[in-house]
Amino acid sequence: MNILLIGCGNVGGALLRQWLYNIGYRFTIVSPTATGLPVGMKHVTKATQLSLAEFDMVLIAIKHKNLRTCCLNMLFP
Repeated sequence: MNILLIGCGNVGGALLRQWLYNIGYRFTIVSPTATGLPVGMKHVTKATQLSLAEFDMVLIAIKHKNLRTCCLNMLFP
Protein backbone atom coordinates (compact mmCIF):
# COMPACT_ATOMS: atom_id res chain seq x y z
CA MET A 1 0.00 0.00 0.00
CA ASN A 2 1.35 3.40 -0.98
CA ILE A 3 0.42 6.04 1.64
CA LEU A 4 0.71 9.82 1.45
CA LEU A 5 1.06 11.36 4.91
CA ILE A 6 0.45 15.10 4.97
CA GLY A 7 1.97 16.44 8.17
CA CYS A 8 4.48 14.62 10.31
CA GLY A 9 4.36 16.32 13.69
CA ASN A 10 3.26 14.65 16.92
CA VAL A 11 0.23 12.79 15.55
CA GLY A 12 1.56 12.07 12.05
CA GLY A 13 4.93 11.01 13.44
CA ALA A 14 3.31 8.64 15.95
CA LEU A 15 1.21 7.03 13.22
CA LEU A 16 4.25 6.67 10.99
CA ARG A 17 6.35 5.03 13.73
CA GLN A 18 3.67 2.40 14.30
CA TRP A 19 3.02 1.72 10.64
CA LEU A 20 6.70 1.27 9.82
CA TYR A 21 6.45 -2.27 11.17
CA ASN A 22 3.87 -3.24 8.53
CA ILE A 23 5.66 -4.82 5.61
CA GLY A 24 4.42 -3.64 2.26
CA TYR A 25 3.55 -0.09 3.26
CA ARG A 26 5.42 2.67 1.42
CA PHE A 27 5.25 6.22 2.72
CA THR A 28 5.66 9.64 1.24
CA ILE A 29 5.74 12.49 3.73
CA VAL A 30 4.60 16.02 2.93
CA SER A 31 5.84 18.42 5.57
CA PRO A 32 7.74 21.69 5.28
CA THR A 33 9.50 21.14 8.63
CA ALA A 34 9.87 17.36 9.08
CA THR A 35 13.21 16.26 10.50
CA GLY A 36 14.57 12.93 11.67
CA LEU A 37 12.47 10.86 9.29
CA PRO A 38 13.26 7.14 9.05
CA VAL A 39 15.65 6.05 6.33
CA GLY A 40 13.94 5.30 3.04
CA MET A 41 11.04 7.73 3.44
CA LYS A 42 10.32 9.92 0.47
CA HIS A 43 9.92 13.50 1.72
CA VAL A 44 8.67 16.61 -0.06
CA THR A 45 7.90 20.04 1.35
CA LYS A 46 4.76 20.68 -0.74
CA ALA A 47 2.03 18.35 -1.94
CA THR A 48 2.07 20.13 -5.29
CA GLN A 49 5.34 18.29 -5.97
CA LEU A 50 3.39 15.01 -6.25
CA SER A 51 0.66 13.37 -8.29
CA LEU A 52 -2.16 12.10 -6.05
CA ALA A 53 -2.75 9.30 -8.54
CA GLU A 54 0.34 7.61 -7.06
CA PHE A 55 -1.30 6.81 -3.71
CA ASP A 56 -3.74 4.25 -2.33
CA MET A 57 -4.46 6.35 0.76
CA VAL A 58 -4.00 10.00 1.74
CA LEU A 59 -3.88 10.81 5.44
CA ILE A 60 -3.98 14.41 6.65
CA ALA A 61 -2.34 14.67 10.07
CA ILE A 62 -2.19 18.38 10.79
CA LYS A 63 -3.61 20.65 13.48
CA HIS A 64 -7.22 21.63 12.81
CA LYS A 65 -6.31 25.33 12.88
CA ASN A 66 -3.97 24.74 9.90
CA LEU A 67 -6.39 22.64 7.84
CA ARG A 68 -7.86 25.49 5.81
CA THR A 69 -4.46 26.91 4.89
CA CYS A 70 -3.07 23.47 4.08
CA CYS A 71 -5.97 22.58 1.79
CA LEU A 72 -5.95 25.94 0.03
CA ASN A 73 -2.22 25.68 -0.58
CA MET A 74 -2.69 22.23 -2.14
CA LEU A 75 -5.58 23.31 -4.35
CA PHE A 76 -4.28 26.74 -5.34
CA PRO A 77 -0.45 26.69 -5.19
